Amino acid sequence: MDDPRGEYMFGLEERVAKLEREVEGLQIQSRTTPVGSPDDHVHQLQSHLQQ
Repeated sequence: MDDPRGEYMFGLEERVAKLEREVEGLQIQSRTTPVGSPDDHVHQLQSHLQQ
């Protein structure tokens, strides 16, 4: 992994930042989506992941 200009790490930093924004959006959505609504799959996924 010889990368003297640091492009790999810069790209990795951008991907991590994007994932963090997506997770934050899902967390906000899960707090504002009533259970039983069509978007309740977020709650189901979170419950599954926590098990």
